[in-house]
Amino acid sequence: MRPIYIYRKNKENQSSFYQILVDIIDENHLSVGAIYLIDQLKQIIDHRQSCDRSGIYFLDYCLGNSLLDKRHLVQTIRSKNPYACLIFIKRRQDTAYETEQYQLQPFGYLTEDDSQLFKQQLKACLCAIEQRHAKEVVEQVKYTIKVDQRKIHVPKDESYFIETSERAHYLRLHTKDQHYEFRGKLSEISKTMGSDFLLIHRSYLVNAAYIREIDYQQAIVTLANGQKCLISKRGKRVLTHAFHHRNECSIVE
Repeated sequence: MRPIYIYRKNKENQSSFYQILVDIIDENHLSVGAIYLIDQLKQIIDHRQSCDRSGIYFLDYCLGNSLLDKRHLVQTIRSKNPYACLIFIKRRQDTAYETEQYQLQPFGYLTEDDSQLFKQQLKACLCAIEQRHAKEVVEQVKYTIKVDQRKIHVPKDESYFIETSERAHYLRLHTKDQHYEFRGKLSEISKTMGSDFLLIHRSYLVNAAYIREIDYQQAIVTLANGQKCLISKRGKRVLTHAFHHRNECSIVE
């Protein structure tokens, strides 16, 4: 289940938000993990390294003095928590968010001036996250490959990429620490891996969550573990579409 992290600069606001959140979760029988009240932003950065990769973060919109502060925090969280849901809590006078949405790409905003509207927005947000998570669970279950005579169950969200092997009719699967060779066709396995896996080349099926740089000039993507994969012309269109509304990697054009 997804853990929840709450950061409000005002501790009274943090306590009241916590109670509202718990009431909505209980009333609607929502499935969430542990709830953490964060005193300092540094705690979020430190804590996330051992937390579920799909945590929910409720953050004050006014985190710092500039958009750069918010972008830095968002990018830091998503660098190791690619499926995180970030929700900013703002006031009506915080109109700058309209121009910052593209850069931050949050899951949503909550406006706290009107308490009734605020609760409705929070409930809608939590329900939407639960629905999305249910869909992700279906897509991100473990899949089975046969290596020699052994069957190995690999979580999809731990798979960085799959490439064709030098051995005819074989594929090579790369995770963070290991790789496996197994018989298969990349075009076939791409149909079963879910929407996060992008066929960017006839030889490479890549988990978008681990892409850190797209270099269209060199036709190469760089992954979180430093490995590189080629991009075909069709793969460029796939990447352009997939990252049109995402801000999780640098792009060289």
